[in-house]
Amino acid sequence: MTVMPSQPRRAVVMPVKARPTLKMVVGRRGIIMRVLPGAAAANASQEAAEEAASESAASAAAALVSQNAAAASAAAALVSENNAQSSENDAETAQTAAEAAQAAAEGAQTAAELAETNAAASAAAALVSAGNAATSETNAGNSATAAQTAETNAETAETNAEAAQAAAEAAQAAAEAAAASVDLPIIAPGDAGKVLTVNPAEDGYELEVPAASGVVTVDDGTGIDVDATDPANPIVSLDAAAQASLALADSATQPGDLASVATTGDYGDLTNKPTLGDLAALDTVGSSQIDAGAVTNAKLADMAANTFKARVTGSTGDPEDATAAQARAIVDSSRPSFKADKNGTNQTPVAASTATKVTFPNEQWDNGGYYDAANSRFTPLIAGEYLFVLAVGIASGIVDQERMYVQIYKNGASVASTALQFSGTLANVQFQCTAALFANGSTDYFEAYVFIQGAGDKALLGGTNSTSFSGVLLR
Repeated sequence: MTVMPSQPRRAVVMPVKARPTLKMVVGRRGIIMRVLPGAAAANASQEAAEEAASESAASAAAALVSQNAAAASAAAALVSENNAQSSENDAETAQTAAEAAQAAAEGAQTAAELAETNAAASAAAALVSAGNAATSETNAGNSATAAQTAETNAETAETNAEAAQAAAEAAQAAAEAAAASVDLPIIAPGDAGKVLTVNPAEDGYELEVPAASGVVTVDDGTGIDVDATDPANPIVSLDAAAQASLALADSATQPGDLASVATTGDYGDLTNKPTLGDLAALDTVGSSQIDAGAVTNAKLADMAANTFKARVTGSTGDPEDATAAQARAIVDSSRPSFKADKNGTNQTPVAASTATKVTFPNEQWDNGGYYDAANSRFTPLIAGEYLFVLAVGIASGIVDQERMYVQIYKNGASVASTALQFSGTLANVQFQCTAALFANGSTDYFEAYVFIQGAGDKALLGGTNSTSFSGVLLR
């Protein structure tokens, strides 16, 4: 927008000769009109002209000021226009910002509405959770109450059980006492048709013939059971305890079995007592109170067929019934026997035509411990018949027609011998001597010897299967 300065208006008054003059002055205070006479008017005109000139100068100055003001106004208008354009831009920016703010506000409102919805849902869930918690608390309280009730019931049941047990024990004691107190009469021939009644003293029972008329009253629970299902025909029977007592009566000692009954409970009160001697003062009877030979086989416990009285178990204890195999094992374990050899070493030299003792330093077994390996001698301490086997092997040096004797010695003298004569030159030859000999079980002892007729020394084989000496008790 451009503002152009306007020219100030001026009023020009033309002079009039000697005529009254109307003077009009346009000034800052407004329009002033005056009527002047001729000269005065002239002067006035002159003055007016001067004043007009002055006013013109003033107007020019004012016009200049106005022009400057107009220029300033134009500049201000330009600034205002620029400011207006800036304001318009700012307004557009503000409008854009306002629209963005409105969109943000709408988004915020939507978020607020969603948050409000979520809050409502959370509030509802919290309400449900609170309800569930309250229900759980109620259930927990109910469970605790139920547990307390169950515990109380258990204690009550335990108390009742103890009371019931005590009552049962009391009832059992009462039943036992009642059974013990029953004193029933003995039933004898001719008692058929009699009835069991309480005696007049009311301390027992008795059998009597029923009256021809009338009714006999029997109380239940006194050892007698009464079945009154049919009042006109009641059934009376003994209870179980009474029947058990009657069953024992048959085997009980009867009064007639005793010549005299003790009154104090002492054995001395009895008459016709057997003579017990020293046994009367003993609580138990030992072996010293049994006469030798007094116990017969009939008094011993029965035995199974084909068995023996023995002690099979490997410790001290009562006799046991042993089988034949067990008895044989027991006998064999104590049966003296032995076998000895040369332990693989040849015996040399064996001089010709000389009785030479064969040594057996190695024991294969010695049941009973009667073989002396150091002396190659068997001395059994159990008397009986013994079977001996002597085997001897010759290593080499045998010549034609040479004779050899294998001998078993008893107490230093030959009692059994086997002789063999060779034909041709031989080596590694074995032969035996077998004999059944008696030993007295104390001093008799047995040894092995060889005797070789012919020239040159010989050597006996030392193998365990070549040269050996053994013996065993036969019977």
